[in-house]
Amino acid sequence: APILEIGVREGEEAYQLFRVGGSIQLGDGRIVVANTGSRELRVFGPDGVFQRSIGRDGEGPGEFRWPSRIRVVAPDTFLVWDQSLQRVSLFDADGRFLSMAPLRPTSSNLFPGDEWLMGKNWIDSPVDSVATLRFVKVTKEGWVWVSSVRPPADSAIDWRVYALSGRQVAEV
Repeated sequence: APILEIGVREGEEAYQLFRVGGSIQLGDGRIVVANTGSRELRVFGPDGVFQRSIGRDGEGPGEFRWPSRIRVVAPDTFLVWDQSLQRVSLFDADGRFLSMAPLRPTSSNLFPGDEWLMGKNWIDSPVDSVATLRFVKVTKEGWVWVSSVRPPADSAIDWRVYALSGRQVAEV
């Protein structure tokens, strides 16, 4: 049985969720939901009570077109990937916008069906002869590691490492 349920079919608009792109739980127990349908993040208390919205429809800092992934990257920060704008935005635990950087896959089909879990697991993109990116790992330190080979592999794996600004910083 669930210990907490958030969302309703009918009722207050703040609880009506549409096309949820993911959710996280912050260190203090608050839950942040990427509500793609409304192009915003919704923050709920540990008890499931709506507290506030973050962001809105747009292309500026802290705005979204398709916030499709959300992950905690440090105890006091979280990252939102906007599939439509192909960028990541960084927020602090209070929902204040910190920065954004492009994250442009080479294939428009890179992220469907992924399992993007910061610091521990891999984005597994579909096998596609056009795609040059197969796996992306975002470390807790904020480095984006990109490979075209599924780890672990029988041979050495070449990685490109990027800062969240989008600047390549290394090849490993």
